[in-house]
Amino acid sequence: MKSKLTIKDKVTAAINELRGMNHGQLFQWSRENGLDSRAGFSAFKKALLANGIDYDALRSGHQAAKAEALTAACTHEITLYSDAKASCDRFAICDEDGEVVWYGRFFDDDRDGYNGEQSSGELSAALKALWFARQAANAAGQQAVKLTLIVDAQWLCSLSGKPAILAQAAKRMNLDLTMEWIRGTSNPADKWTTATGFKKWNDGDLASLITVIGAEPVKKQVAVVVEVEAVPASVVETKAVSTAVIPSMPQPRRGEKCAVVLAALQSSELTVEERAEFIALVEGGCHPFPEKATALKNKSGLTWSQLTVKMIEEVAA
Repeated sequence: MKSKLTIKDKVTAAINELRGMNHGQLFQWSRENGLDSRAGFSAFKKALLANGIDYDALRSGHQAAKAEALTAACTHEITLYSDAKASCDRFAICDEDGEVVWYGRFFDDDRDGYNGEQSSGELSAALKALWFARQAANAAGQQAVKLTLIVDAQWLCSLSGKPAILAQAAKRMNLDLTMEWIRGTSNPADKWTTATGFKKWNDGDLASLITVIGAEPVKKQVAVVVEVEAVPASVVETKAVSTAVIPSMPQPRRGEKCAVVLAALQSSELTVEERAEFIALVEGGCHPFPEKATALKNKSGLTWSQLTVKMIEEVAA
């Protein structure tokens, strides 16, 4: 009576065939030979390794190659902030300028895993941000897009354990995902998680949120007309030039110093004191700005793109 072949015996007998397979083909072979159970597949990998075939290394190499190909395919990008508040059953997503693009209540039929607990809300909001980025990419006609997702739930940035679902979803959606952490007080999406009302995901111009990687925004001639008596000289100092034109100043990106477009600020609904406070908070600073600056921006009725430009040091001369 012949003894039953062990997993090691099966692998050894087929080793010449197995050496020519990639990790996907190896997995299929294990299924066809009844070795795809948890214990069976673990023993299968050990038998492969004993014969010089590292299944995990093959799989990791395949995944790394796919990730590199996705990165190379991306010519456009989008930056989003996400947040959630389980105590309010609400989520919010903002664009790179801190403008809200989608917010409201979680619904019972949401498929993002929200269960009323804070961490599930944070993960669900991040998944919604991924889905939103995919819709924006579709609107812009881009098959693959780089997404920078900024969150104040630091545990999401690991993309391992529970957050691994973000990495998996990003791959399915052809999103080259980078996670960044920000303090909760600086996350522009935070205040919208407690706000009443809602904004639908398709209420704005989705395509405009997708920009070319590394490209400077469209340059404009920005006229800066300053009413010196309206803003204290101690605040403005040498940053403003009366009746001057600052040529070709691009919009600032995160990490770049900002200058306030005084002409726009003067036309806003802010009081003289509020304008002075806004300048003190924003001039020379970088996105994201303090919560008070964001509150003043919202009251002004203008966007960050209208109120700020990239600071060019020569302007102060």
